Amino acid sequence: MLGSYLSVPPSSVTFKYNHNGKPSLDQSHVDLFFNMTHSANLVLVAICRLGEVGVDVERLKEFDDLMEVAGRYFAKEEILSLERASTDNRVSLFFRFWTGKESYIKFRGKRISDASLKRIDLAEASAGLKSWEIKKRVQVKWLVPATQYIAGIVCDVRCERFFCHRWQPPEPLKIMSKEPGLYRNVSSATAAGLAELMSTGKILRVRNQEIREVRNKIIVLAQPLERCLFVPHRRNNIVISIAETMWVLGGRNDMEWLQAYLPRAAEFSDDGVTWRAGYGPRLRNWRGVDQIDKVRQLLLAESSTRRAAMSLYDPGSDFVESKDIPCNNWLHWLVREGKLHLNVGVRSNDIVWGFSGINSFEWSVLHEMMSFWIGADIGEATYFASSFHVYERHYLMAERATKAFGGVYPYDYGLLPPRFHTPWNEFAKSLDSWFKLEAQLRQNPDAFLQVSDHLTDPLLVTFLDIIKLHHGKASGWTNSRIRDELSKMPANDFTASAYEFYARENAGLIQEIPSELVSKFLDVYLADGNNYQASTR
Repeated sequence: MLGSYLSVPPSSVTFKYNHNGKPSLDQSHVDLFFNMTHSANLVLVAICRLGEVGVDVERLKEFDDLMEVAGRYFAKEEILSLERASTDNRVSLFFRFWTGKESYIKFRGKRISDASLKRIDLAEASAGLKSWEIKKRVQVKWLVPATQYIAGIVCDVRCERFFCHRWQPPEPLKIMSKEPGLYRNVSSATAAGLAELMSTGKILRVRNQEIREVRNKIIVLAQPLERCLFVPHRRNNIVISIAETMWVLGGRNDMEWLQAYLPRAAEFSDDGVTWRAGYGPRLRNWRGVDQIDKVRQLLLAESSTRRAAMSLYDPGSDFVESKDIPCNNWLHWLVREGKLHLNVGVRSNDIVWGFSGINSFEWSVLHEMMSFWIGADIGEATYFASSFHVYERHYLMAERATKAFGGVYPYDYGLLPPRFHTPWNEFAKSLDSWFKLEAQLRQNPDAFLQVSDHLTDPLLVTFLDIIKLHHGKASGWTNSRIRDELSKMPANDFTASAYEFYARENAGLIQEIPSELVSKFLDVYLADGNNYQASTR
């Protein structure tokens, strides 16, 4: 469970203990705190990013010496409250007081004693209140995690949102090809999609170009955060994926910025100045409406809502002749059983430059962000494509990729994705900082040594680390310098992707990789592609 929050293999999570035995994470640089408790057959784990947390859960049950126990552990006013309570309410009030007291002591990392419990007086926290400021800037909240149970959680008053989910350990991951439409990640979906298009796709000409097409294609990604594409011969450009994603999230549609990363962008612009159908302004400023914020507010107000939809196609402006009509038309968000699912409607989806090149990547980033903002787990990402196709220019690559693909992913080697953790009220500021830092790197990739000195979000820092490599190479960095910069990056999926990307022109980069995990993965992945030289032609 902690490994999923830290984006590390569970075996790498280590603990330390205070003098009273309270455990905490041994990774001092991680702002993640936890506490756990159990009663009967229920285990409750509290996880918090804003400071220490204490938790206690009790099963509601009557017992003969309830008032005698209260006399030993409770403050005078609490005992009076119990005496005044009806017989039906006395048990629940007793355990309300008890869980509040014990969770506060666990919050402090102290041992439970008669005196310590008596000093905590919760009599004023009437049974109708869901929270109470037990001490200055410290609150206790009560919740019902299951029928006939009550739990108390003590944490910093800054914790405003609480979410209680039933933990389900992730199932062993596999390529989910036996169930039609369901795939583990974008890599397995891309390989299967290319194979389907080349074997059963109908050949036709659209807008003077030959394609192979499958109609009404549904793709369900079980692990959308496994977003880095690893399909031999596909030669994905991780820099473009990152740049266009940030461009969209920043609400932009200007060609000048994007062409520094995607030179062919102008081919799809009517005026060479903007993408008229760029998703950025449509998401962030649709006639004055920030759809991301509106959907966030909807999901926070009512997690079961079915109204959390974002529109990308504009009937008022898109029934025109243009090089640029939005291919992705709407996004719909649905929370079920504590998981946020994303559904994407696409009128026209090129599997190479569209689905695997940018769509699955950009929407997975927004999926992760929205999940964090509303406190939900990541669910599935489903794509509904009316026309799912591959262009003739990619036929040869598709044949090679289909034959070479073996389902080798960095995630099975402990190379997990860096996780986004910027609160919504800080997101605009972080975006502004990101683009200012990008501008500095564009002008001078040696402007600063460590991106993390200027930005703290792990995902956004990783994006800038790779942007820095791009501008460094363009400015004339030697292969040795690129190797040094890569060696400083943490062992994760993006680092593996960056090594594979830059090694296409300099195979020597993969000869001396300091991370054993990255090295092992690339050894197998590149061998899976029928040797490195073959996979780059």
